[in-house]
Amino acid sequence: MRAIAVFHDKGAGFWPRLFGRPGFRHCFVALNDGRAWLIADPASRGTEISAEVAADYDLAAFYRDQGFTVLDCATAPQAQPYPVWFFTCVEAVKRMLGLRGWWIWTPYQLYRHLEKTHGQHLQTLQAEGTAATAPAAAQAGRPGHQ
Repeated sequence: MRAIAVFHDKGAGFWPRLFGRPGFRHCFVALNDGRAWLIADPASRGTEISAEVAADYDLAAFYRDQGFTVLDCATAPQAQPYPVWFFTCVEAVKRMLGLRGWWIWTPYQLYRHLEKTHGQHLQTLQAEGTAATAPAAAQAGRPGHQ
């Protein structure tokens, strides 16, 4: 399953604003199931899950146009259960992507790990011939946590 991990500063709580790295204070994941992009955004007020747009839409380009950092990822199902750990946006994204690593607990550490292991940084790719019109939910304020 194709996935993108998205990193940004919007809606970060007190601790991420205080200690987080600028541009990497929050993260969420978008999964492409072949029919639609499914957005899973673990926010402090609760996890928001939505089907935003059709699977053929260039969602990564849309988020790049919003100034977010985007990494192309793949999911890897895990047979073993995950250990008990603090539930943060990073932990939620790790579990949805099938990643393990107790040492990955900030959005920036997750970004660095994904960049190293997946190697394709979508932020630097040029969108050729795609007009990134905003999905309806994004026009209504998503993905930013205002």
